[in-house]
Amino acid sequence: MPKDVGLAWLACTNPGHVCSGIYQNGPMIGEMAVDTLISLIERHERGLPAQATTLMVEGQWNPGKTLRPLSA
Repeated sequence: MPKDVGLAWLACTNPGHVCSGIYQNGPMIGEMAVDTLISLIERHERGLPAQATTLMVEGQWNPGKTLRPLSA
């Protein structure tokens, strides 16, 4: 790898990692989860919400070294 086969990870552990793929930013996801939980507690919200919501942390491409170069 990457001579014969290129490989991309769906969850690189940190930016600048040797693996090519998506860095999902686990620390920021954790921070957002804690912030959301604290907000729910402060508003005295309990149980399932009437309307589901989604929080998203956009992944970042990590070029790494596990993909083959583009062929001409």
